[in-house]
Amino acid sequence: MKGCLIACLLGVVLATGCAPEVPFTQAVRQEYKLTVDELESLQFYTSSDIILQRAATDIKEKATTDGTLNVRNRSTVQEVVIPAGTPCVVHKVIDGERMAISFGDGPKSYLVFGATRNRDGFYTLQALEWDRGRGKIVFDDITYRTQPGADQVYLLFKMKGIRAFEREQKVVRGQRL
Repeated sequence: MKGCLIACLLGVVLATGCAPEVPFTQAVRQEYKLTVDELESLQFYTSSDIILQRAATDIKEKATTDGTLNVRNRSTVQEVVIPAGTPCVVHKVIDGERMAISFGDGPKSYLVFGATRNRDGFYTLQALEWDRGRGKIVFDDITYRTQPGADQVYLLFKMKGIRAFEREQKVVRGQRL
């Protein structure tokens, strides 16, 4: 085609079919100016196991046998286990640095994650108080203690990178005498 101008628009998708799970950070939230609606439409995952524990009951039983008082103390511990990689969604955006993340069907089945306690900006598990990596947390209106190290659990999400560029191409015929 002599002297014609051909314009091409090429979109190159750098990711394959599966997007990688990456840490959700305050920098990502600010760079892409994610709105509440956009945050609520993202699928999040936990980076590590979260184990919530509480002493449910202490039962003391006594009996006398052959002139001896036998005392038996029984304790029951309730646990809620949220395995690493558990899918979760935004229940509520609390403020610019914290979100309530829902793990179940109940209206109170959520935990708070935020970028308020760390330098790297990761959205980590938040607690009412921390003591040597163990947090005091309310889940389903019940107060629990987390396992040690729960303060390092953060949110992951899937993110695809798409790059687009334009190329204009002109085919020249050349010049003859």
